[in-house]
Amino acid sequence: MELLEHGRLLTASELAQAARQARHFAKFSQVEAARKLGVAQATLAQAESAPKRSLVALRIRMVTELSAGMEVTGPYFVVKHRGLPLHDGDYFR
Repeated sequence: MELLEHGRLLTASELAQAARQARHFAKFSQVEAARKLGVAQATLAQAESAPKRSLVALRIRMVTELSAGMEVTGPYFVVKHRGLPLHDGDYFR
């Protein structure tokens, strides 16, 4: 699956995979990529392997700075209703 294709919307876990893919395409080891990005190697490893960690900014930097010509726009958040009334002002005060 090509995660770095143009115009694709990614989930948080797919963004982590895309960051790893960008590093592999750039032929950087984790240590080299961490040095280039100015972060600890452990943090870079967590950005690639732990999508629940709040490292979105680093993942975006990995894609944009390690792969030439790539850009990430976002993040996008989807609001879903959980059965609450849509027009009752009391829920939105």
